[in-house]
Amino acid sequence: MLSQVDYSIINEIKNKIDKDQLYFSYNDVTKKEGIHNFARYPATMVPEMQKDILEILCANVDAKSLLDPFMGSGTVLVEGIKNGLDVYGMDINPYAYYLTKSKLNYLPVAELEECRNKLINSIINDDTDYDIHGFDKIDKWFRKDYQNILSKIRDRISKIENLKLRLFFMISFSDVVTTLKNSQSSTFKLHIKKNDKIESFNKDAIKEFVNKVDKNIISYKEYINILISKKLIKRIYKTEENRFRNKVTISCDDSRKLKKNLKLRKNSIDLIVTSPPYGDNQTTVTYGQFSTLPLFWMHDDDFKSEFNEELFQNFSAIDRASLGGKIYSKEIIEKSKLLVKSLSLKKFYDLMVKFKREDKGRKVVTFIIDFYEVLLQMHNVLKVDGYMVFVVGNRRVHNNIVPFDVIINELLMDNFEKITKFDRLIKNKKMASKISNVNNESVKSMDTEIILVFKKK
Repeated sequence: MLSQVDYSIINEIKNKIDKDQLYFSYNDVTKKEGIHNFARYPATMVPEMQKDILEILCANVDAKSLLDPFMGSGTVLVEGIKNGLDVYGMDINPYAYYLTKSKLNYLPVAELEECRNKLINSIINDDTDYDIHGFDKIDKWFRKDYQNILSKIRDRISKIENLKLRLFFMISFSDVVTTLKNSQSSTFKLHIKKNDKIESFNKDAIKEFVNKVDKNIISYKEYINILISKKLIKRIYKTEENRFRNKVTISCDDSRKLKKNLKLRKNSIDLIVTSPPYGDNQTTVTYGQFSTLPLFWMHDDDFKSEFNEELFQNFSAIDRASLGGKIYSKEIIEKSKLLVKSLSLKKFYDLMVKFKREDKGRKVVTFIIDFYEVLLQMHNVLKVDGYMVFVVGNRRVHNNIVPFDVIINELLMDNFEKITKFDRLIKNKKMASKISNVNNESVKSMDTEIILVFKKK
């Protein structure tokens, strides 16, 4: 039974949609601004939407803590910090961890600017020898001239002793790596450019780096000023240092282990807001494949101890380690009982069997089995009457929609109450509108997202 608070949340969302049916599509937002634009990352959430959702929830609920078990580039967590919440996040992708950490580290602006000046000067004017960086297939993905200058920039950054400052500049550097790679920019997957495109590509690597650093410093200063204006920065008098007033806890690990690795107690989190992957990475968004080249350039002895070294073995290791990365047998699928728990999932699976594409059906069910493990963890750590928000999409497999929103609802119905559901159009999507040939015909991909709001019983 819905409470007065539930109706208040519903009405605030409804009022925005009544005034503008496309309100949550944010058609006037042309690109990500500020700290959310530190570096490119696949399929990031719209910051304005997370800001609106969190402000609605925080206006109606006395929330102190926020969890995002699929934090990606940290959009939800940054908006959580702005709302004065203790934030907890996890992602299996080391690049997501690096990127989010760079946004959630407190850096004294004066030190940041001083470090910037010394770094740029050393890159431009210091001719001291440096090692040419290398990794598997580097010649395929980077021209020799770019390997040379990127190695110099990397070497100079690696000499910064303060790890928080070093990470800030490494993230700026990683975005330049993304700019200079020999991969097509129209997709998150690694697809080599044609030779003439590679040879004619003309970017000044140092100028790109300086511009990115300066933009990121401006964005960081704006971010800190917002937090200062909200009294969300506090002074530690023992050390005479400033830091964020609220707690920040993030981890690079499998979200199926989030309670243990984030050291969360049962019934301890007030809000969960997240956009989980819509399917296994290899057939939806290849977060890992996109991240490997920046990671291979960033990776050094001071950072690598934080991660499982197996994630750096090859270009597909991260995606294979993610949800749905290892296909389960029919026996494991039957043993999971998820085809009983979710009739929509069973209907889709049976359809794939009927079309003699059981392999595709097993792949989808495998992902849902893994995802369900995360749902159980989320249920465990969320407080009773705590709210959980999903931003999801329903993808097509073999030209049939996987009703992810309905499947989530079916999996949660015993322990959660659905408060509301609404849709938004996806704008500026870097995924082909036509995908995966089926019987020699292209198939339309998803162009809407669904927002689901639940409350724990």
